[in-house]
Amino acid sequence: MLNHNLVLKSEELFLVGSLSNDGRRDDARGLYARDTRYLSRFSVTMNGSHPEILSAHTHDATRATVTCANPRLTL
Repeated sequence: MLNHNLVLKSEELFLVGSLSNDGRRDDARGLYARDTRYLSRFSVTMNGSHPEILSAHTHDATRATVTCANPRLTL
């Protein structure tokens, strides 16, 4: 989960990320082109666990760096 909201925009393509994850269906998170949402959920897992977000830094309106680490993996 992000520690702040994340919005990136490049011409008619934009990405909206949210720090809340309350499961509401009316949230605006997703990948949009013009006014159409093409992706509402993107999930990454490692061995069934989600990576832990260490930091998220927005460079400008079109770029951001999100640093993650894998949780403790057990075999």
